[in-house]
Amino acid sequence: MPNAHHPIPGSVIPGSLTKGRATIAPAVSRAGALSFALLVAIIGLFSQTALADNVVWKKTKLEEIGKAWKLNLEIHLDRAPDVPHMPVRFEFTPMSYLERALVDGRKDPVIRQVPLVNQQPIVESVDVGFLDPGTGKAAKRTRFTFEITRDRGFEAGTYEVQVTDTRNNRDLGGKATLTLDGENDVIDRRSMVFDDKPKEKKDSAPKEAKPEEKELTPDDDAFWAGGPRQAEEKTAPLPPPAHLQEKPGCGCRVGGASDATPAWALLGLGVCLLARRVRQVRPERARA
Repeated sequence: MPNAHHPIPGSVIPGSLTKGRATIAPAVSRAGALSFALLVAIIGLFSQTALADNVVWKKTKLEEIGKAWKLNLEIHLDRAPDVPHMPVRFEFTPMSYLERALVDGRKDPVIRQVPLVNQQPIVESVDVGFLDPGTGKAAKRTRFTFEITRDRGFEAGTYEVQVTDTRNNRDLGGKATLTLDGENDVIDRRSMVFDDKPKEKKDSAPKEAKPEEKELTPDDDAFWAGGPRQAEEKTAPLPPPAHLQEKPGCGCRVGGASDATPAWALLGLGVCLLARRVRQVRPERARA
C-alpha cells in the first residue's frame, strides 16, 4: 500500500530507516504558515474597514439646478448613535474656480479651471436623522440629502469636503472631492482701446421748459417778501387837454366872446387900481 503521508524533502524522522534510506516525515511548511497569517490579516483589515465610520457619495459631479446643487450621500457608523438626529458638520474647501472669461479674438467666453490655495472653508451644519421608522430605534446607517446654494457662497468649481460628527469632532471617513458644474459670471479680460477723440454725448432727455413768470398778487407769499407793502392801484390814464382832444367838425377853431372875457376883466381891474393910486398921491403933494 502506498504511504498516506507524502514525505517532504529535507524532513527526516530520527531513528527510522527503511532499506538504508532516511524516511521523510511530514512537517508544516513555512510558506503555508506565512500565507495563512497574511490571509488572517487581510480579513481583519476588511472587518475593521467595514466597522469604521464612512461616508459614501452617490455622485461626486453635480449639475446646477436653480442656482443650487443637491447632495446625496450615505453615512455608515460602527454603531448606532445614542440620539435619533446627530449633528454633522460639512466643510467645503474651494480647490478650483470655473472661470468664464471674454478674451480678444473670441466671441464666446473661454472656460478654464483656476486653481485656488489657502481658501477658507464654507461650513454647513445640519442634523442627520438615524431613526428607523419601522423599529423606532436609531440605526447605524442612513441616507441623507440636502442642497448647497450660491447665496451661501458656493460657485461652480471643485471642493474638498470633510464630514465631521460635531458631538466629538470625529471625522466620518476621509475627505472627498466634489465637482460643481455651472456657469459663473463672465469676466471681461479683453484689452481696452482708448480713442483720441472724445465721443459726443447725446442728450436724449428733453430740455425742461422754463416756468412762466406770473404776476404776483397780495394773496401770494412772495408778494410780501422784503416787508409789507400796499398793492399798486391800477388807474386809467388821464385824458389829454381840452385843446388836444379831438372834436367833431372840419377842424377849424372859431373864437367867441367867452374866450376874451377873462382878459378884459383883468385889464379893467388893473386900470381901477392904478387910478386909485394916482388919487392918493395928489393930495399928498398939495399938502406939501
